[in-house]
Amino acid sequence: MSKYNEGDIFETQIEFSTSGNAIVRIESKEFFVHKKRTSTALHLDKVKIVLFQGEKKLEAKVKEVIERFKTEFVGTTQVKKDHTFVVVDNPKIKADFYIKGKHNAENNQKVLVEFEKWDQGMKSPTARIIKVLGIVGENETEMNAIMYEYGLPVDFPQEVMNEAELVPEVISQKEIDKRKDLRHVTTIGIDPFDSKDADDTISLEFINGERFISINIADVTHYITPKTELDKEAYKRGTSVYLVDRCVPMLPKRLSNGICSLKSGPDRLCYTATFRIDDKGKVTKRWFGRTIINVDKDYSYEQAQEVIENGGDGSDTDSVILELDRIAKVMRKQRIKDGSIEMGGKEVKFNLDENGKPLGVYFKEQKDANKLIEEYMLLTNKEVAKFIKSKELPCVNRVHPTPDDEKLLQLKKIALNFGHELEISDPDTTKKELNDLIKKIKDTPEENILSTLVIRSQKKAYYSTEEIGHYGLSFEDYSHFTSPIRRYSDNLTHRLLTLALGNDGYPLKK
Repeated sequence: MSKYNEGDIFETQIEFSTSGNAIVRIESKEFFVHKKRTSTALHLDKVKIVLFQGEKKLEAKVKEVIERFKTEFVGTTQVKKDHTFVVVDNPKIKADFYIKGKHNAENNQKVLVEFEKWDQGMKSPTARIIKVLGIVGENETEMNAIMYEYGLPVDFPQEVMNEAELVPEVISQKEIDKRKDLRHVTTIGIDPFDSKDADDTISLEFINGERFISINIADVTHYITPKTELDKEAYKRGTSVYLVDRCVPMLPKRLSNGICSLKSGPDRLCYTATFRIDDKGKVTKRWFGRTIINVDKDYSYEQAQEVIENGGDGSDTDSVILELDRIAKVMRKQRIKDGSIEMGGKEVKFNLDENGKPLGVYFKEQKDANKLIEEYMLLTNKEVAKFIKSKELPCVNRVHPTPDDEKLLQLKKIALNFGHELEISDPDTTKKELNDLIKKIKDTPEENILSTLVIRSQKKAYYSTEEIGHYGLSFEDYSHFTSPIRRYSDNLTHRLLTLALGNDGYPLKK
């Protein structure tokens, strides 16, 4: 006998599809809501629903709206002589908003509206225009529309900007004396060619014939301390957001593109993880602490790839890239052997004109230069997490559960249509099978579709204090430490590492 019966009433969130129909979830059970029975609900509103017997199974209908999920929407004006409607951009919002009273918008303009009311018996919800974004189709208009639609903050509050202006650019000698000085060590950065917010660099030196690789991460927590306006705003934003032609930063540009950014030129303050790594890619010693560095050269991924492919010019910095690449390949091979899934596929990028308008798209393959950086960041994130936990402190884990069985079976069926068999049994066997599939489809016509389906068969990774590990990477311990300019979670990990190290993260012996 079902635990749900006709006439049962629940409070839940309603999720619309682009057809106008919707579903509601009660615990793990989904119930269908026909578009004629959604009342005045909008996508993701909290509603009171009642169950009733449909033709084949129990369905739901909305009795009332309890709470609106959002009250501001982006849409396009339809201005007539005696009335104005706004058609909302989100295809899951099927209601057109009726604009009451006077306004300064013209026909076919993109606007931001504020919801006012939608009572029973009203054909359309009413709203007021609070901002005209511009003419539909213009690049600046459409970018602003995206930011307002998703609630991305356009500007920083004045009090945040005031604090940012007070952050000193000059590093005091007192601060330098407290840190391990790595300015003598050859240091390179590898980033996208147009990147300004560089979180990480890598240093390499040999001491008594032994290889020491240092992953230097911007010491954002030195400049941004808890309970400040800068910290509150960074917490509120959570991450930087990258659109086609711009970045909506987590930190003001004076910090993200300047004082904290690890570009060549001025000395920079870092949190560093140094590893002694042998020829087999094994870490034989590790050290964490606050440092000061100076970057010898900035490379784009394309420039670094050219060095890897052609052998470089014999300079110290090119030689560092070649050595880092050699060791990274050894570590990567072992990581995949240990069970990490090697995700394939290509990244879609855009060609833009001088005004930021997209002219076309192209595919960008992840090459050795990208994989080099990835390998050392993965190592650092794993080792930092292990160290924090060794001190019996909580950790901001980046966890990844085992994949969804139903999605794996769908992948198996589709792969078979292309002539590829998959054994879907225990989690470890599945990972090996997925890696074998990715190798087989390399440079084949079906590569993109099957690589995409491999990714979609996985559950989403998320942040948690749970200790469930990272399935895709096969890591028991994994956190996010390497991008504090653009991810707030990494700043929390920096603060936890500071607690784990003691002495505020400054080395007792340099």
